[in-house]
Amino acid sequence: MNQLAQRFLQTLQKVKVLEKGQKIVVAASGGVDSTSLLWLFREVSPYYPLDLVVAHYNHALRGKESQEDEDFIKALAHRLQLPFAVDSPPKGYWEKAKGNKMDEARKLRYRFFHDVAKKQGAQAISLAHHSDDQAETILFHLLRGSGLKGLAGMSLQQGMLLRPLLPFRRQELVEYMNLIGEAWREDSSNQSLTYSRNRLRHQVLPLLETFNPRLIESLNRTADLIRAEDAYLEERTQEVYKQVCTAEGLHIASWLQLPLALRRRILYHYLRKHHSSAFLGLEKINEIEQKLSAKGSASPEITQVAGKRVVREEGLLKLCEEMSVEERPYSYELTIPESYYEQSCQPIHEALGKVTLCCFPLNDERDKANVQSDPLKKKGKHILWLDDKVLKEGKLLVRSRRPGDRFWPLGMKGSKKVKDFLIDEKVPRRERNSVPLLVVGEKILWVMSYRADRRYLANQDSTGLIEVRWDKNI
Repeated sequence: MNQLAQRFLQTLQKVKVLEKGQKIVVAASGGVDSTSLLWLFREVSPYYPLDLVVAHYNHALRGKESQEDEDFIKALAHRLQLPFAVDSPPKGYWEKAKGNKMDEARKLRYRFFHDVAKKQGAQAISLAHHSDDQAETILFHLLRGSGLKGLAGMSLQQGMLLRPLLPFRRQELVEYMNLIGEAWREDSSNQSLTYSRNRLRHQVLPLLETFNPRLIESLNRTADLIRAEDAYLEERTQEVYKQVCTAEGLHIASWLQLPLALRRRILYHYLRKHHSSAFLGLEKINEIEQKLSAKGSASPEITQVAGKRVVREEGLLKLCEEMSVEERPYSYELTIPESYYEQSCQPIHEALGKVTLCCFPLNDERDKANVQSDPLKKKGKHILWLDDKVLKEGKLLVRSRRPGDRFWPLGMKGSKKVKDFLIDEKVPRRERNSVPLLVVGEKILWVMSYRADRRYLANQDSTGLIEVRWDKNI
């Protein structure tokens, strides 16, 4: 057994969960890294026998070349007398796929590897990342502005994933394959500078190596140091998490007493626990941390994470379901009847009901007297009589409230912010955004079903009125 195989065996022995005889899925692309991984497993098998399953995902992105990769790995698995599993995307998948193809391809193959492991009853999935890959990953994360977790790079073991080639340079693997006289496949797309990862590999790293010829080793060593510090901080985070996060939510006052490093980590874990599919970059964590830490800030709505609302409520940070239709900002223009006595009935939304408009002339004193004595149409709080002069001021809209909205409530002196009015009316915080406003231009005519603006009601001087009828349930 040569020196590289001996080092590989020592690496396997470091993996605590990997016992002799266990079943391992080996992810194989056909490149020098994964092909050498298979041959190394083969060479150390007399000393460390494992039950191997070869898994290959054909992304079908390179036409004939992709098929040749699949055929190569299939033939190699047959030579090594190992079970072989293969899969590829459905026909036409890439024509419909959105976003970054490389990211999507990665998701597809990792999902496949885990599926194979589950079906085969395997204890681990062995990947072929080496120290050059590690250096690229660290540098890529550094350029992107990552935190400690990103700068720590990849681990030798992460859950079911094993990376036994991390201690090895790519050139060492090439030399090993040449030594044993075995072939491998070259992926032509790895030479394309279209992909940022390839530009980093072929342009940035070689330039940096002119400053430090041992750059790859230095970056890997730095990652090892960061990973150890990250592990300690993670352990400390788990201890403190139980103190500040309960079934009710994250207790903001206790959380604010912690160092910034722990605050960020606890935020990350709390949000991930309650929405595991969310992508939580450092930018989003910083946004939430800064809003919670800002003095004098009491806004209940913090931000949104993957469609869920991050809110502050009674001293707690909570993750709530996405806003219902009536809670989201909305604005609906109403159609004005073209003539007197004609009705315009408009469904706004199933959650908001419908609004019916009808215009009437005020020709005689009796009509005006009725309006003067009953401006709110006391038959119900969902009916309002407006002076039709408001139509000269702009379009009639039903919309949600906005910061700074103010009106002159009937029965009160002066003006009042809509927010303060709803608080005084004991409307629960979560329901305030669902209260619709009838507006013309920027002027609020009616906090619907609660109070009208006294300035726009029909009166004895009006020559015509608009009856507004709101039916909340269609």
